[in-house]
Amino acid sequence: MGDADLGAVAKGAFFAMGIRVGGAAVALVSQVLLARWMGVFEYGVFAYVWVWVTLLGFIAGLGLPDAIMKLHAQYRAHTDWERIRGVLVASRRMAFSFGLLLMGAGWLFLYAGTPLIDSYYVAPFAIGLLCVPVQASADVHGGMARANGWVNLAYMPHYIFRPLGILLIVGTMEFSGMSPTGVSAVAALFGAVVAASTGQFVVLKWRLHKHFPRPKPIIESRIWLLIALPFLMIQGFELVIENMDTMMIGHYLTPESVGIYYASVRINSLAGFVLFSVMALATPKIAEFHASGDKEALRRFLSRVTHMIFWPTLGVVLGLVVLGPFLLGLFGGDFGAAYPALLVLLTGMLVRAAGGPVDYLLNMTGHQKHATIAYGIAASTNLVLNIAFIPQWGILGAAVATAVSRILLTLILSVTAWRMLGVRAFVFAR
Repeated sequence: MGDADLGAVAKGAFFAMGIRVGGAAVALVSQVLLARWMGVFEYGVFAYVWVWVTLLGFIAGLGLPDAIMKLHAQYRAHTDWERIRGVLVASRRMAFSFGLLLMGAGWLFLYAGTPLIDSYYVAPFAIGLLCVPVQASADVHGGMARANGWVNLAYMPHYIFRPLGILLIVGTMEFSGMSPTGVSAVAALFGAVVAASTGQFVVLKWRLHKHFPRPKPIIESRIWLLIALPFLMIQGFELVIENMDTMMIGHYLTPESVGIYYASVRINSLAGFVLFSVMALATPKIAEFHASGDKEALRRFLSRVTHMIFWPTLGVVLGLVVLGPFLLGLFGGDFGAAYPALLVLLTGMLVRAAGGPVDYLLNMTGHQKHATIAYGIAASTNLVLNIAFIPQWGILGAAVATAVSRILLTLILSVTAWRMLGVRAFVFAR
């Protein structure tokens, strides 16, 4: 393509997307089999707990997985190996410690016997909370790997090995005559999370020792937490947008509704492959361009990356529109009811892809505050619309709330990037 930076991103993104495609195949097969083995009710219980565990695990990371990429680029540009080692050591400890705190708070919540949670969720939640500190540490390890361009190490444990582990454990239960339930599936999730994160940590530690010197670390936890806080807020708001629909369905409707809707969410996530894969490699490059002060190169790079994201995503979305009924049918006969919701979710995902990596652009160029405000507005809108629409329209209302909030977020971020940086961060902008 005549552009070394863009070519490096394209090559790495292709590899990252290969991991995501392989992971999606594993995840789709595992979710289909889980739904068939467990039934709609138990699958809905498992999906509901999984969403909460994912949310709490990301929050426990304190925004450090994303902050590491910015700090690593900054310190590496100045060959500050002491602080590079310090941020790697301290971030892991902070994430794991906060994960333990959230796990304890969750157990206290369950022990209090609050009427806010139905009885069939209590035991799965108690087990699922064990995943939170482990998942928080794994997310930090993934941030370290991404900062160094180790795409396979960053994503394969999460997207390949973890779903394979769940499938192996639950499948063993099924074929040994045990009927898998929400409780046993969440226990399988915990086992898979521990195994995948342990393997990731061992390989990461070996690679870091191989590629970097090991001076006495300089630890500036307070400074790093202040840098990570906007990332935590953005990440929290983003997870609200991604998961509030499922959580609110679990509150207003039944586990069966959660299970049916979650199938559409899993299929919709296939449309995010290209966006995720390209951003994984583009984010460190954005930080490098900003650190070097080359604004024109940054504008040119962002424009090309946005096109690299949007047009393949459009092809994926069109394919899912056609294949949606077939894919939902794989989960079981009851899941076809989620097709209208899937169409709405795909619309929101396509508009989000049109904005490219605009959120990471703002984060990596010192405009985290503006990105945080945008995410806060979108997340608040998502919550209000879920409360208003789910009781009226059921799972379709949840899909509308999510799609509208994603579209709103993309528009706000794109306008902000234009005002703050003079960058037209939208695929059709000229």
